[in-house]
Amino acid sequence: MVNDANARNVKLSIELGHSWVDVALANAPFAADINIWRQQGHALGAHHHGVTHPDFDGYTDTLLPARVGDMTAFKEKMETLLGELQFGGLDEAETDWPCLVPMRTMGGIGSVNIVSEPSFATVNHYPVWQISHMYIQNIAEIILLKNAHQNALPSQVVGAVTHVWNYAADPALCTDWW
Repeated sequence: MVNDANARNVKLSIELGHSWVDVALANAPFAADINIWRQQGHALGAHHHGVTHPDFDGYTDTLLPARVGDMTAFKEKMETLLGELQFGGLDEAETDWPCLVPMRTMGGIGSVNIVSEPSFATVNHYPVWQISHMYIQNIAEIILLKNAHQNALPSQVVGAVTHVWNYAADPALCTDWW
């Protein structure tokens, strides 16, 4: 995905979950690739699945038996690979937003999340800027994204999100738009 984006001069905002950090720290070539992505101008942030997500990652400020660590531990772990966090897509943000992460990405399925005006909010007692995104699942949504991009105002952000496995299954969902 990153190579295809580079070939089209597209800069990605890549959110990595804590398991990607584990893989990268155990695999020097992968960690080197991540650093190269940063040098190429891609933005790197954190991705977290909170307690209500079916794939809860174990980090929360809520005391639970299944808790791996609190959000300070999550942030510290992410920063071992990514450096100081500048943004993140974090479920349960109202209770689990880590201190000093200035930008929040949020959204999900549905066209209501395609276009947003960056807005300032207080999340879990911390000031953050917020933008939204839409999860890309099919070609009809790419058409919606293209139209939204063409009609967006200069002050607006058009956001799209996918996963590496979605991209691998059908790169054209992104590359046709780029």
